[in-house]
Amino acid sequence: MNNLMRSFLSIAVLLLGIASVCPYAQAADNKPNMVYIVADDLGWKDVGYHGSDIRTPNLDKLAKDGARLEQFYAQPMCTPTRAALMTGRYPFRYGLQTLVIPSGQSYGLATDEWLLPQALKEAGYDTAIIGKWHLGHADMKYWPRQRGFDYQYGPLIGEIDYFTHEQHGVIDWYRDNQVVKEPGYTTTLLGNDAVKYIDDHNPSVPFYLYLTFNAPHTPYQAPQEYLDQYKNIADSSRRAYAASITAMDDQVGRVVAALKKNGMRDNTIIVFQSDNGGTSNAMFAGEGDMSKIVIPCDNGPYRDGKGSLYEGGTRVPAFVNWPGHIKPGTVVDGMMHVVDTYPTLIGIAGASTAKSKPLDGIDMWLGAEKIFAIGVRCEKREPLEEASDQKDPSLAQVMGVLFNVMFLDHLATDVEHLERLNQLMRSGHIKHSGLEGCEEMRPLTVLQVTPSANLTEIAAHHQKDMPYLIQYFVNSLGRDAGSCSDLMSYLLFTPKYTRDLIELGYHDADERADEIEDYLFADGSGGKSAGSSRNGASREVEAASRRSPAALRT
Repeated sequence: MNNLMRSFLSIAVLLLGIASVCPYAQAADNKPNMVYIVADDLGWKDVGYHGSDIRTPNLDKLAKDGARLEQFYAQPMCTPTRAALMTGRYPFRYGLQTLVIPSGQSYGLATDEWLLPQALKEAGYDTAIIGKWHLGHADMKYWPRQRGFDYQYGPLIGEIDYFTHEQHGVIDWYRDNQVVKEPGYTTTLLGNDAVKYIDDHNPSVPFYLYLTFNAPHTPYQAPQEYLDQYKNIADSSRRAYAASITAMDDQVGRVVAALKKNGMRDNTIIVFQSDNGGTSNAMFAGEGDMSKIVIPCDNGPYRDGKGSLYEGGTRVPAFVNWPGHIKPGTVVDGMMHVVDTYPTLIGIAGASTAKSKPLDGIDMWLGAEKIFAIGVRCEKREPLEEASDQKDPSLAQVMGVLFNVMFLDHLATDVEHLERLNQLMRSGHIKHSGLEGCEEMRPLTVLQVTPSANLTEIAAHHQKDMPYLIQYFVNSLGRDAGSCSDLMSYLLFTPKYTRDLIELGYHDADERADEIEDYLFADGSGGKSAGSSRNGASREVEAASRRSPAALRT
């Protein structure tokens, strides 16, 4: 799909997918904190909000008060998922599309990859990993402190005893590159450290906390107090597995309580996911002896589990919670993948991807968070009073706007892009193709709004800047409580304006405009053949809709 069509359809999918959005008012000096929680080998159904008998009240509440990501996909194994999360790139690009890094191996995540904590750190974030790493342990160059984390606590390899913190008789428990010998159940110790980190943190500095529990991975172990909560479960493996999940849930609750106590909760994004599906094949359970163990994980309706490319191995429980920014009770059925996390968090943090290699992920917050309405100033246009009374005004009279104007491969979503767009307009690389009432296109007026912003309120403050975008819709269409997304939807479904938008492209876009028209008007409204270009375009539309930037919002 060419750049113009890709951009246009991305906008269409975005705008039509938004029902209600909380305005994003995060100041540059008040960046949100981020707590990214990863469970280890958690079955899709083994959380309360998916109907499990395993008690997870804290996870359930976060999911209920946020957005459940019901088509969130990970890699089928631990190491590849964590690598994808850290890089925003598929693991086959750097040699980790494998199983996991066993304790006896010496390789790790390539050091020329620019990781998420490195990018966030450059954006002013304090970065910490509390929990499992599993991206290289034999050489210190692979360790978290050498890869962008300011603080590290927990294991480096994939599997340890929950109480001795050992694997093959060797302790794998570290704090800032130093071995730590201490008693305690790993899940509780990680929770303790996360709470301490939050309590001790300077609230004037944003933080990224990567909280990665080794629960409920093998060996299935839990303190007696948690085992006693599941006396009704006859199988010892399932009982210990369930107990370890509830123990993890309790620590998540403590972290949330610490955020509230320190006045940080409203300014903190919490993301939760499992690193892969629950184990269903002993081959992928771990390095311990599984000959007498009954695999206890439950992936619900999905086939197979960890190590498999079927849904049971890759479709994982996940949600995102951010008070005031994500509508409680949201259920997102759009497809997301763990590689999308990197560009999404980078975008929210205002960080740069300049040092990253080409990303495979998509920013799932882009566009759903805010729309840059870009006004095309016309050299000649009728007075507002006349324009607002016309029944069939031109595109220029209605709005003088290209919503999320596209150029190159980008949407105009930041100042740098907008400046580049203005340069293109001044140099004549973007033209108006004879729009009625607009003889010349001049540099743009930019108004930052959210899709749900009230147009009447905007009109009161921005009449001089964008009178036709606001006033025609309010006055002529009679929607004085209308929103920006209402306006965009109206324009999308009005053939006259849709055609104008298509024509308002690049000098060399005639062939591209024909291709877009072939798809958009294939039903006959534009006189096009129903078969022309439709099959390929419809596949692109379906793919775009499943990977819509609005996936985090409904």
